[in-house]
This record gives sequence, C-alpha cells and structure tokens, in this order.
Amino acid sequence: ASGLAGIAAGNIDQVMVGAMLHDGLSYVAFYAVAMFLAGVITIPARALLQPAMPLLAEAWRKRDEAKINMLYHRTSCIQLVVSAFIFLCLWANADALFTFLKPEYAVGKPVMYVLGLAQVVNMATGLGAGIIATSRSYWFDAVSGAVYLVLNIVLDYLFLLWWGIIGVAWSTFLAVVAIVVWRVVFLHRKFGLWPFDGKTARALAVVLALGAAYWFLPHYGPPVLDIAWRSLLLAGAYWGLVQVLDIAPELGAQARKVIAPLW
Repeated sequence: ASGLAGIAAGNIDQVMVGAMLHDGLSYVAFYAVAMFLAGVITIPARALLQPAMPLLAEAWRKRDEAKINMLYHRTSCIQLVVSAFIFLCLWANADALFTFLKPEYAVGKPVMYVLGLAQVVNMATGLGAGIIATSRSYWFDAVSGAVYLVLNIVLDYLFLLWWGIIGVAWSTFLAVVAIVVWRVVFLHRKFGLWPFDGKTARALAVVLALGAAYWFLPHYGPPVLDIAWRSLLLAGAYWGLVQVLDIAPELGAQARKVIAPLW
C-alpha cells in the first residue's frame, strides 16, 4: 500500500492538472518536466536503500536497536547532505536549464523548486520508512502511505482551484511534510529513535546560506558555460563547508578510499 501510494501520487497530480485546468494537457507537460527534474534528487537515496534494507532486517531480528539507531542517524545526515546539494544545483542552474526548453515551460520552474524541496524533506529522514517497513509495526507504513495519498488528492483539488499548477506542487509538499513528521514522531515514541542532531542544523545553515548567495549571483556566458562555472563554484563551496564543519564524515572517508588508489 505504501509503495502504491508513492507511485500513484505523482500520476494523480498530472491527471488532476489535465482535468481541472484550462488547456490542461499543456500544463501536464510543464508539470511532468518539473517533476522529472525534481525527481533527480531521489537517485542517491535509492542507491543507499538497496544495501541498507537487509542490514535493517537483520538488526531487527537480533533486536539490535543501537545499530538501527546508528543507521537511522547516519543515513539521515548523508541523504540530507547529498539531496540538498542536488537541490542547490537545480536552484543555481534553473534559469540556464530552462533555456533548453520552449519559453512556455518556464511556468514549471517554481514547481520544480517546491517539488525539489519536498524531496529534500523526505530524504532528510534517512531510512525512516525502511525502519518502519522492516519492523513489527510495518502496518504503519501502509497506513501512512494511504493517508498520504488521500491527503494529496484532497489538497490537489483545493489548491488547484486556488492557485493553479503551482498549487499542485504545494499540495505535494504539505502532504510530504505531514507524513514525514508523523513517521518521525511515530519512530521516536514507539522505538525511541531520533535522526537529527547538531550536524542537521549545520547542514541546513550551509544550504540556506549558499541558496541565498546564488539567488543574487549573476549569470555569465551561454547556458552550458553558465551551468559549468556555477556548478563548479557551488561544489567547491558546498563540499568544502561540509568537510570543514564535519557534517558528514562518512562521505569524506569514502571519498578518500576512492581517491587514495589513484595517487
């Protein structure tokens, strides 16, 4: 039920956009492109989920709550750092990216921002959904997924009437935030697990600071060149701050293992 809810939500968004807006099929195209770009943020989480789920299942079998809490905390920090970086790349290069599309697709730019932010919020809880799915309270994963789907449909209808295509993005954002908060609170009350600490606050500070800086940073050159120099500057500043502030030491350790043989 949880998996079906996640798949259905994005498709229902597009169906409602097509059905409720004037010239709805055109807006479906704009929304689909924005949703695809925002969906890039989830790629690292999918890669992380594959090896982590068996570890979670084994930890539950052994009642190793310390290991579960460690996995919850570490994956939360890592996914927040990586997903926020991809979101900042989209944020910094949105103007240049949309020049490759027809001008009317620019209406999807704010949609991409909101959907991307929703993905970051979802990723920031690490393996929270996986922990619930592999526990004896797996039923809650299905229930929360079903509630998410219903909430998303209701908000889609209301926000489409009020704000049009951007309303659909905000309905998804609010539904994601509500379900994520519900799951975090459930895990804390049921198992005493909590994914956030001072590193989370430092990561958010870095994201906000660089996001604000790039809002005022001027563009230079043709789109491809503009994307290249802005992305390189962002990567240097972002990962430099992540390393200096010791936000995700596991990522630094893995990077050194990969680079070491090359020297």
